[in-house]
Amino acid sequence: MSRIAAVLGVGPGLGRALALKFAKEGMKVALMSRSLDKLEPVEKDIKEKYNGEAFSIPTDAGSEPSVKNAYDKIVEKWGAAPELFVFNAGSFTPGGILETSLEQFEKNLHINCTSAFIALKQVRSI
Repeated sequence: MSRIAAVLGVGPGLGRALALKFAKEGMKVALMSRSLDKLEPVEKDIKEKYNGEAFSIPTDAGSEPSVKNAYDKIVEKWGAAPELFVFNAGSFTPGGILETSLEQFEKNLHINCTSAFIALKQVRSI
């Protein structure tokens, strides 16, 4: 049986690099991010460069129903939960405390902390 990895927060940097590494190692890879335009090039590279299995799932890391839906789709597609789940979603606002609005601070807190909690709830069975 093939091993399954899931990467939440696939973009042009670390999430992409990890997804490609897992595919190179022969793992099936579920790719998750808010927008398909970030996911589709990575899925294409996995399939073309490594003859690997991958699929893209638009996922809002800050939404519990969205993350649960993505996790359920992985299990439905491959018949098992991922053995490896990378949480790579995050947000950063440059500037100091005086330049950061409360609204931006709360957005960063939600993306960086609350979304990690949401993801961990889904992978409790791993």
